Amino acid sequence: MSNKGPDGLPARLFDGDLASLVGLSDVAATAQHISLLNRKINQLQAARVDSWDQLLTRLGQMYTEGRLDDEDLYTLLYVVADGYGDGFTCTWNRSMPVQAKHVIGRERSRAARVAAEERNAPNGPHGTWAGDLPLPCDEAPVPLKGIAVVYVLYDANSEPVYHGSSDNLRSRLRRHEKEKPEAVRWVASRCEDREHAYQVEVANLVQHLPRLNKKASR
Repeated sequence: MSNKGPDGLPARLFDGDLASLVGLSDVAATAQHISLLNRKINQLQAARVDSWDQLLTRLGQMYTEGRLDDEDLYTLLYVVADGYGDGFTCTWNRSMPVQAKHVIGRERSRAARVAAEERNAPNGPHGTWAGDLPLPCDEAPVPLKGIAVVYVLYDANSEPVYHGSSDNLRSRLRRHEKEKPEAVRWVASRCEDREHAYQVEVANLVQHLPRLNKKASR
């Protein structure tokens, strides 16, 4: 078996690390310089990681204190990813109160909510919603689940036939499609909360009591 390494140098020189080349006078100075540079690089890398840890720990404290919100955290995540490079996720997760995957998940949920709000923005006068029954498609503008409203159903003669309130109007309208086929159009107005919507509904029923409403009490 040959005991020669690259370029015919004794193979034993390559059994260790770069420091083994320092014994060769022709390359000793360069090899030593590279070794010193490698040590400095390692020291700088350790200092860089420590600095990132300090920065992220402070940003995490600001988030906990309420000075940064989830949207800020999402922006910071990508700033860190761009500035840190490979391995940023471990550094982030070590220093921040919210794991990177949860930051991304929250932002996706927020963006989906914003998109849904835009698709379902009021389409009638004075901030109201209006549409036909049956609902033409799932994308028809309807108040999102959680938004309390009072609403009126109309028949083909544009006569109000039902007053109601809900905080999940799309689901309620789907039920009305089956239970009240004479209703062909609806109009909804936003209320402060579910209790306020119920109070407005009761007042409307006391005043009007359309033919499809059975009672005006809870």
